[in-house]
Amino acid sequence: MPKYKVLVIDNILSNWKNPTVQNLYSQIIDIKYTSYRKVYGKYIAPFDTTDFFGTHVILLKKFNNEYVPLFTYKTVTSANCKKYGITFPGLALVKNDGTAPSIEAMKSLLDQCSRSHQDISYEAGWAIQNQFRKTHTSAGDAQKVRDLLFSIVVNHHREFKIPHMVACGVIKVKTDHVFKKMGMHPLCDNAIFKQSNVGNEEIQVLHTSKFSDYAYQQADEYKELWDEKVYIAEDSNYLPQEYTFINELKVAA
Repeated sequence: MPKYKVLVIDNILSNWKNPTVQNLYSQIIDIKYTSYRKVYGKYIAPFDTTDFFGTHVILLKKFNNEYVPLFTYKTVTSANCKKYGITFPGLALVKNDGTAPSIEAMKSLLDQCSRSHQDISYEAGWAIQNQFRKTHTSAGDAQKVRDLLFSIVVNHHREFKIPHMVACGVIKVKTDHVFKKMGMHPLCDNAIFKQSNVGNEEIQVLHTSKFSDYAYQQADEYKELWDEKVYIAEDSNYLPQEYTFINELKVAA
């Protein structure tokens, strides 16, 4: 049994009657809430409507012959937002809290993608389970998790043909540095502002249509991990028999 496993869930709403999906979403919420609360305080809600039609990605790690979720994040495409009549989260963010230049830059980017018939994703809700913040403290552990993250993000964009990516890095926890190493760049010259729903912490909005050489290297290095992912597609009414271990997943205390 491999040490790591990737789990991808598309459109939780369409799979809601699947008890496994309900269980997994409950765990996603728990990981995000406990992780975000530790950094941003009690009044934080790192989930929204897009949780139900976006794509959730979870990295699982094997402990004592059982897989437990290590980290998770969500990706939401403009194409899916249009299907559900929901404002693209990147645009909603800058309209709510951003600078005038960031609003214009996001609108321009979305127009560009629309005209060129290219999809774009907003990726958010990055969270690592609190237990692993304590156990994965060495520089080597941190780099390993980051490299796996880079590999998953790049391979996801490759397979699902999503040329553009938008994310926001929180200055306080230096996720902006992580995204820049992945190959992301500030959306515009004035893309730093305070985000109201993360405790008014300063964030920087970033974008890329080409990842860094380092990120592509990690994608190739860990391609097998991605290829062997567990994928629960939209409108899946079952889980393949070989993946029944997922029903036993538990969030580590």
